[in-house]
Amino acid sequence: MADCGINVLAQQGNRALVRVTCASCNDENLLQIIFQTEADEERRPTIDEGIPEVSEPISGDEMLELHSVLAGFEGPLTELLPKP
Repeated sequence: MADCGINVLAQQGNRALVRVTCASCNDENLLQIIFQTEADEERRPTIDEGIPEVSEPISGDEMLELHSVLAGFEGPLTELLPKP
């Protein structure tokens, strides 16, 4: 990571959103970093901390299906979500 470009995009409290750019291939990734103290280690995460409850990970086939759906879609993403 020493040679990678790291750019802090936003920071709030103990969280930071950073863009990391690989010095070798220029691949960019967005990372959410949560700084944790020793006191935080014993605390369980709350629902708003972005930990989804899923039974199993997303499969490669599901990712390809999503890519196919989004490739031809024009409009706001909210149209893809179920209406209450």
